[in-house]
Amino acid sequence: MTIHPAPAAQRHAGAAGSGAALYAAVARLGFRRPFAYPQAALWGVVTNAFFGLLRVSVLAALFGARP
Repeated sequence: MTIHPAPAAQRHAGAAGSGAALYAAVARLGFRRPFAYPQAALWGVVTNAFFGLLRVSVLAALFGARP
């Protein structure tokens, strides 16, 4: 009697659901780490917003001065 492996579709039928659950768990844990210190996370957002606006204003002044 010869034993054949299951077709690929049947063999990986449960993998799609578990893969999505794995990505959701990794994303949840990834967001949990920065918000362990909420004040530091808030000041990080404020700092990034300030430097982002600074960068935008410098680029706007640079390209606005060109003819």
